[in-house]
Formats: sequence, C-alpha cells, structure tokens
Amino acid sequence: MQESLKFALGWCRLLSEMLPYQQPVDEVIPVFFWALELLEDRRDPWGMDLRFLWRILKVWGVAPSLSSCGSCGKRLSEGTWKDGVFLCPVCSPGGRGRIPLEAATFWARTDKKNLPQETLSEGNRKNLYAVRSIISSNLKAFR
Repeated sequence: MQESLKFALGWCRLLSEMLPYQQPVDEVIPVFFWALELLEDRRDPWGMDLRFLWRILKVWGVAPSLSSCGSCGKRLSEGTWKDGVFLCPVCSPGGRGRIPLEAATFWARTDKKNLPQETLSEGNRKNLYAVRSIISSNLKAFR
C-alpha cells in the first residue's frame, strides 16, 4: 500500500505542475478518480502508473499508439521510439532500443474490471517503466 501512495502522490504533483491555474479541466477528473480507485482496489501500482499517464495524454490528444506503428499502422508487439511515435522494425530498420509494448498496451487500454490484482513481475515492471519514461516526453508540449 505504501508503494501505491507514492504513485498517487506523484500523480497529484504531476497534475499540479501540468494543469493551468484556475482553469477548468473536467476531462482529467475521471482519469484521476479511476486511477486512485484501482490503486485502492490493489491493482499493481506500476501498471496503474503507465495507465494513468497514457490516459491523461489521451485526454489531451497526445498519447502515442502503443499497438500500431506510427508510420505504417502495422500492429506492434515491440517498437522503437522516434519523433513522438513507436515504429515497427520495417519503418525503423536497424532501430536500436526496441521495447516490448504488449504489457503497456494491456495496462493502458484494458477495461478496468479486467485488470489483474496480482503483482507484476520485475521484467514487466521494467518494460512498463521504460514505456512510461518514453511517453512522458509528450508532456513537454504542455510546459
């Protein structure tokens, strides 16, 4: 539970830094509420962190696709990040730093009632953290 609180406080800080002062941001409230609710329901905080960030970016219109190539639209299981999108191996030949995207896609897009309550493996947590770190660069558009 302590780890969940750490993530929840991080989301509060992120929103306080990103949201315009004294401006309505009603579209953010449901994303934030359900993320907190799912943390309380003991969903893995690492998965919830990626889900929260991706869904906030989606609301703001800058979430990258985690499931299809940003150039050709081909379905992705892994991708290389370039210019704000994930690219397939064909569109990024010799692309270094390919990242598995299936776990990130699952956590970002799955209906909340189908999210597992089990703790993620260390490998899945690392993959989610890598994707989260990369897509958070899309937040720079709001600073």
